[in-house]
Amino acid sequence: SSSSAASDVYKRQTVLFETNESVIPKAVEYLNEVLLLEKKSVNQVIFYTGDPKKLSIENQRGRIVFTKKDCNLFYKPKKKIIRQFADYELDYLIDLNMVDSFPLIYLAGISNARLRIGRQSPARIQFFDLIFDHHDENQQEFARQMLHYLKNMPDSYHII
Repeated sequence: SSSSAASDVYKRQTVLFETNESVIPKAVEYLNEVLLLEKKSVNQVIFYTGDPKKLSIENQRGRIVFTKKDCNLFYKPKKKIIRQFADYELDYLIDLNMVDSFPLIYLAGISNARLRIGRQSPARIQFFDLIFDHHDENQQEFARQMLHYLKNMPDSYHII
């Protein structure tokens, strides 16, 4: 059917998040699991702000990990990171940050995503297409709420 053919096109998701922990946050794991159950491919772009000696999250296929040393003085990601990111074919970009992460907002702004989704903030308004007003600082609750809304969007969007 044309509906399933159309939904096959909308399978490439990229999740952006900043962390100072040396493990993937539970909210990101939760979002990945839900998207994978929905037969979505999920890439991750991680801006790591913790102690470089403790960084144990590795670059791998479908995952870009970068640090402050991969950015210029103004926190704009260097060309190497921009090139890696530009290689991703993506339909939806999901920013799971509770804070404004300039390097990730910059990448969202230059992305070729059909839809950029994130938490409401003055920095995101000009770059994002769908923003959620979420006042709680609980990232996992934000991920749950966002998935709930995305699942209930009209079928023509084929998000989840």
